[in-house]
Amino acid sequence: MPGEEEMVRDHEEANRLLRDLLRAIDGGEIDIDLFERISVGLRRHIYAEEEDMFPRALQARPDLSAKVSGLEMEHASIWMLLDRVEGEIRRNEVVKAPKYVQEIYDILQAHNVQEEKDVYPVAGTDPPLASFRVPDGWVCRKLRRPASTGH
Repeated sequence: MPGEEEMVRDHEEANRLLRDLLRAIDGGEIDIDLFERISVGLRRHIYAEEEDMFPRALQARPDLSAKVSGLEMEHASIWMLLDRVEGEIRRNEVVKAPKYVQEIYDILQAHNVQEEKDVYPVAGTDPPLASFRVPDGWVCRKLRRPASTGH
């Protein structure tokens, strides 16, 4: 699992890149390469948290269950907004992308504080964030479809 300091640095980098992208969008265009860098980074970050950090934090502090569930809901919102921007880019119809990118940035401001305050200190450390790869087809926990019961 990534270390606390590494994850905080990743939060800071994502915020910086999102601000850069918002400035570019204000100039009338979307930097597709920059957006792709942001999307890949945020998805990897979410994957590392949900598959490694959150389970460790919950094992150490079961009382964080409601907090982690709320953070996972925010992950789902971020994930869907990233998908919407990617859809607009694919269709070459970048209309609502500025709004979506701003929403991602806004969600992350309070979200990151909660993770840094409540989750990271109890989650432990190792391996580095760069070692995580989001498997094809993986989506964050709150966007997964429940398994069919066959009824």
